[in-house]
Amino acid sequence: MYSKETAADEGRYLLHLLACVINGSKPSELPDGMSFEKVYELAQKHNVGAMSFAAVEKLSVKPSEELLGQWREQRDKEFCRDVIQRSEYSAICRAFAERGVRMLPLKGILIKSLYPKSYMRMMSDIDLLIDAENADTVRGIMLSLGYTAESFGAGSEDVYHKEPLMSVEIHRSLFSESEMEGLSGRHFGDPWQHSRHTGGGVYEMSANFFFGYVLAHAAKHYLEAGTGIKHFMDMQLISRGYGSLIDTGVLGKLMRSENVSLCRDMLRLSEQWFGEAEPDGSLGSMEEFVLSSGVYGSRQNALDRKLAEKGRLGYLLYELFIPADRIVYDYPVLEDKPYLLPVIRLRRLFDKTAGDPQLLKMNIKSLLRHR
Repeated sequence: MYSKETAADEGRYLLHLLACVINGSKPSELPDGMSFEKVYELAQKHNVGAMSFAAVEKLSVKPSEELLGQWREQRDKEFCRDVIQRSEYSAICRAFAERGVRMLPLKGILIKSLYPKSYMRMMSDIDLLIDAENADTVRGIMLSLGYTAESFGAGSEDVYHKEPLMSVEIHRSLFSESEMEGLSGRHFGDPWQHSRHTGGGVYEMSANFFFGYVLAHAAKHYLEAGTGIKHFMDMQLISRGYGSLIDTGVLGKLMRSENVSLCRDMLRLSEQWFGEAEPDGSLGSMEEFVLSSGVYGSRQNALDRKLAEKGRLGYLLYELFIPADRIVYDYPVLEDKPYLLPVIRLRRLFDKTAGDPQLLKMNIKSLLRHR
């Protein structure tokens, strides 16, 4: 298992490999004392294995044949996933248009086109926003396309799967009510007013609003459980791809001031990692936090941050009385039996560490460290 120091060392070399792919430059050889196995494992944890292979195969001294084969296999899998996802997305767009349902594609399916090769941006599912009143119609469409409804009507999104690897999340809002309140809900409540019709049933967010949404989404992950390298590459490539269309001043209109400050720091770190800015050491703690967020400690990072912010008692009260709309997705029984909410709140505390004694031990240590 990684220590923070190991994650940072191998992590910085992984960042170098990814930056070389983005910027079309030749990567430096693996420094002495580092391990390709650890770089590969970290790349897998951050879902950048396929992209990093594009740099690894250009090295003079490559990993062992076995590891290089695993790395190449990861690239091939993501290439196939990308082809299937883009084909399915086109089919979904056509089906929605035929039924007169408008949609707003979110995050990955749009960001993919900004990467050197679309397969390099790993995407576990396709995220689409619809009008809430069209949810039943969309369910019929998805079932007709061969999908099964894994979750429907629970929380703010419905989840559909199709073998062998397709997953589609149909959102009725960009964020849940509690998430929007934490960010600055009034501005993310109606994304349609910041979008334009591009043909068929597809709409497209304005460059500024899309950029703000991507940053808000990354900030949400950062504050909740830590975020990975991939989000920072997204920021850099969106900044380059949209260029002068983006006004970072819009962030102050979309989010609370403390979140604006966080997003600006994330943008600075993205520029230091993948752009032309020189590291100045001022974002060292954020760098360490992100590099360790992709490994086992991400949940621990989240707990430590919440304890530092709220204190031990405040954290326990927060976990006990977390908003219901944040719980119903994991416990859909609440849809039909809302009176079980007090019981589910207690059960949730145990479920978070069930079957993982090491995580339970780490959580107890964190609780004891904070007052």
